[in-house]
Amino acid sequence: MPSWERVPKSQQELAKRLNVDEGTLSDWKRIPGFKDEVTKLAKEWAQAFLPDVLGAMVHAAADRLGGTAADRKLFLQYVQDWAEKQQHDFAPGSVTFNRPTDGAKPANDKPQASPG
Repeated sequence: MPSWERVPKSQQELAKRLNVDEGTLSDWKRIPGFKDEVTKLAKEWAQAFLPDVLGAMVHAAADRLGGTAADRKLFLQYVQDWAEKQQHDFAPGSVTFNRPTDGAKPANDKPQASPG
């Protein structure tokens, strides 16, 4: 949650309100899964802003708010799952695939750069 939305405003104030030591709050932050739960709650909180954000994105992409090429790109990425085409050029012999000749599946089928 953004700092301007937080009540209480600080960890120290929260500790007072909960009647615990500030160090206890730090300990709670180290509990496995704590950060995942905070992220989940933050995403739930942010959902309320989604219509406004999408509306602003549409207006910016349509140049109603002085939009840029980046605004249009973001709009296309979100609405149409658009992605830039990427081309990868490799010099001959610069990449090799290690494949066994006995028909066994390789443990790591990722390309490897050839030694200099």
